[in-house]
Amino acid sequence: NPYSSDGYYYATATGITDGSALKAALNDIISGHTVYDYGDLAAIMKVIDADPSNPDNIMLFYTGRSIPNINYASSPDDWNKEHIWAQSHGIDGVSAAYSDLHHLRPTDVSVNSLRADLDFGEATTLVSDTYGDVETYCYYSSSYFEPRDEIKGDVARMLFYMAVRYEGESGEP
Repeated sequence: NPYSSDGYYYATATGITDGSALKAALNDIISGHTVYDYGDLAAIMKVIDADPSNPDNIMLFYTGRSIPNINYASSPDDWNKEHIWAQSHGIDGVSAAYSDLHHLRPTDVSVNSLRADLDFGEATTLVSDTYGDVETYCYYSSSYFEPRDEIKGDVARMLFYMAVRYEGESGEP
């Protein structure tokens, strides 16, 4: 139980200054999330990533565009699930990490395809999604994908979570 008597969630990690020990303490706190079937995630995303102005739409992570949530992965202008921690970086289709909602976001199919498994970093070529050549304020190069400024903190948080959460325990990557 990571909670102290006053209910503080990070109590067992408080005061630790050694990096490895802190990472291990945080891992103990966040391990054991609810694992959902990958096939159920689109329905869950329709709720957690719904457009607050129109609950029948979903907000796309990289573009910030709102589209009907029924448009799932049938054309380049639809949406699909993006693994912020790229699958090629050690996530297989059977591990808990594969369906961990802490790093999955709905994205425009064409932008997700362009990002592929590029690492995040500074890039200079502007990404236009295929939906009427809409500027995304994301950039790419042969080595990197740079998300729009408004979500860079979200991307960093998701990558930090994945690096702390999955340490090879229980057959995890």
